[in-house]
Amino acid sequence: MNTMYDPDPRTIKRGPLLTFLFVVGAGAFGPANFPECTWLYFGFVALFFLYTLYMIYWCESFTSFTLGMFSSFVFSFGVAAAGLAHVALVVDLHASRSQAAVANIGLVALMGLIYAFVYFSPRKSFPFQTDGNKVSRVAMRGSDYSPGLIAGVGTVVSALLINSVSSLTSSAVAVLGVFFCCVVLMLYERDAISGLRTLRSREKSMPAPFTFKRIDEIREARSRWWISRLFKWISSRHQ
Repeated sequence: MNTMYDPDPRTIKRGPLLTFLFVVGAGAFGPANFPECTWLYFGFVALFFLYTLYMIYWCESFTSFTLGMFSSFVFSFGVAAAGLAHVALVVDLHASRSQAAVANIGLVALMGLIYAFVYFSPRKSFPFQTDGNKVSRVAMRGSDYSPGLIAGVGTVVSALLINSVSSLTSSAVAVLGVFFCCVVLMLYERDAISGLRTLRSREKSMPAPFTFKRIDEIREARSRWWISRLFKWISSRHQ
């Protein structure tokens, strides 16, 4: 199966595009909740679009590609949860926009701390194998518990706790669901995230960074894509 850990030319084009659409969709909560910051959202979209083009048509670093795509996907959950939390606080609990903004920042910061904990924590196993500077994912034994089941149970338990002290709304349930999906995704991929940190550390003593196992196929495909040729031309002009 072709994934971001072992992409072929088709995956390396579609993966970043899907991530871009997901990030843009999650980020739309920003201008919806804070219309005066719409310009900031569109500026971010433009920059992330350029980043997406770089990932598709130029990037050959395995660690940069996988960490970039995974981090973008994970923090999109965080932004979506923060956007839903803003609605729950302002509409359902009648909090001020400034109070909701502080809660939004706190929620995203909490997810950032969880991600940092997973990234820097010792791994139980190393899910990658290397052949020179080429990297591929090793098939690992799956967990006995479904990530979806864990996220669902966490959401239900948290919802019951909140309902015991306050009125529970559909917005609050949505926030909990998105939050637990994000956390479970990070924990489910904890060995891969920590393993990428190990690969980055090893790269410091290597003449060339780690790249994809199927890099030759990817290079051949990119040579036929006109945007890749444009990137190459721009790079040659600045050498």
